[in-house]
Amino acid sequence: MAEKVKDGIWTPWAEVLCYECHGNVFRGVNYGRVANTFRDRVIDPHSEKWKQAVSEIDVQDGNGITTCDQCTCLIQIYESIAGEHNLAIALQKEGIDASMWQTGGMNSACGVNKTDDGHYLVTFNFDGVDEGYCVAECAEDGESMNPANEFTTPSLPEVIDHFKTLQNVLKVELNQGGR
Repeated sequence: MAEKVKDGIWTPWAEVLCYECHGNVFRGVNYGRVANTFRDRVIDPHSEKWKQAVSEIDVQDGNGITTCDQCTCLIQIYESIAGEHNLAIALQKEGIDASMWQTGGMNSACGVNKTDDGHYLVTFNFDGVDEGYCVAECAEDGESMNPANEFTTPSLPEVIDHFKTLQNVLKVELNQGGR
């Protein structure tokens, strides 16, 4: 039997949410043929469309499984976002200052803050030659600083171990009550 989970949403505020936690109002959706014509889109919470949005469904091709940032229920979302989000959660559990970043448009990455200027960005590529987690060390202006610290691995445990061994990642206090 196929696993059933809720659908997830990647927001412009770098959140990964289930529809229930996001709510039925979608701010600033571009409508029509006129560029930059934005309005809120509202789904009637009593409609069949909303009932489907908050129901558990079969995992769709191209999606990965992660958890909602607010209620921690299992959700499905694009495979790349799920991979980056799962990495951020795993690094947070290790006491590393990691979070999801909005990198332009609706693009995503797992950002890891450094003790000095700059940060690491990790993207999850699911097609092409470099499939897996792609790590890049960046300066504050976003330019690559250290090509020696750039690599790609398909292994989530390997990329977690990489960050655990780095001396220049910002550490945070572990929260005993959750993530």
